[in-house]
Amino acid sequence: MTDKSMQEKIQQLREALELQKQQVDVLSEYWDTLFPSPIHKIEPGQFLIWLRKYEFDHIVSSFEAGADWFSTEMQKIEEGAEDALPQPPGRISLIKVVSKNMVNRRILAEQRAKRAK
Repeated sequence: MTDKSMQEKIQQLREALELQKQQVDVLSEYWDTLFPSPIHKIEPGQFLIWLRKYEFDHIVSSFEAGADWFSTEMQKIEEGAEDALPQPPGRISLIKVVSKNMVNRRILAEQRAKRAK
């Protein structure tokens, strides 16, 4: 491999890392906006896991779906609904709901892609 080729690969990797950092920062900021309670704060590593597995748009949409689910669950608790959770959803429950939504979105996208062929 030539020095020029190696330098190009290094530059591409730097650019990819910078993009990944920006994505983690914006996802973290968006998460904190949707779920401002300190009990729902998550580490940057979780965002990296999601970015490696799912499309950015699916992550954002899943955060929004998670916020809708959280709001519904909180309303059920406040109203004393029979199917209400015993306590407000914590960080782990929220991560599970959001992650499941990402999985479902990926599966649907794969199915659409297969049908389009």
